[in-house]
Amino acid sequence: MSRSGISKADVQHAIEMLEKEGKSVTVPDIRVLIGGSFTTIQRFKKEIEADRQTMTGPAGRIRRDITELVAQLEDKLIQIARLEAEGAKAALKAGEQAMAEKLRLANERLSSLQEKNRDLEMRLAGAESMAREYSEKYNAANNELARQAVDLTYSQRESATRGQRIETLSSELKTARDALEAFQEAVQRQRAQEQEQHASAANDLRAYQARLVADLEQLRSENLRLAQRLETEQQKNTDLVRQIAKLEGYLQTGPT
Repeated sequence: MSRSGISKADVQHAIEMLEKEGKSVTVPDIRVLIGGSFTTIQRFKKEIEADRQTMTGPAGRIRRDITELVAQLEDKLIQIARLEAEGAKAALKAGEQAMAEKLRLANERLSSLQEKNRDLEMRLAGAESMAREYSEKYNAANNELARQAVDLTYSQRESATRGQRIETLSSELKTARDALEAFQEAVQRQRAQEQEQHASAANDLRAYQARLVADLEQLRSENLRLAQRLETEQQKNTDLVRQIAKLEGYLQTGPT
């Protein structure tokens, strides 16, 4: 392939590739790898060969040593940079994990706050409902107070009339009380008389009861005597029956 604008470094790289593969290093071979014009490749190739010849002398060895030291330093710096990059990656990963944990905790906190917010909204709605209910009750109470105030004014107007009526009723009540007291005194007198009559009748009844008890005891004694007499008469009757039976037997058989 052919291209324009090749550099000395491109030619250097192509030469090193051909040398590693063990191929001949010619301008056409280099041109096959990187393209470019024949004249440019040839010029860069000569400069590279001159540089190599310069590196083979004492000054060249110093330059080579310096180049090797620079390469070693470069490798060392690359290793340090790689270690620092790995440490930075580890720190970044740890930071990402910590950030993920913080994010998780923040999400949990957010969920909890959202739940609390919903609960507060529900409570607020309930409080607003209660406030409306209390407001309605307050308005109803005010209306009731206004109505009672009107009723009180009407009651006050009737109070004077009721006072006069109460005085009249009080007078009538006093008259009725006096009549009741007189009636109670008459009832008490009549009750005392009835109690005296009742006591006399009770005494008469107790005396009559005592006489009845005495008569009953006398009847019991007489009944006992009659029972004993009846038993005696029955015994006598039994004896007479036996004697009559013997007599009848005697009459039927005759004297022996």
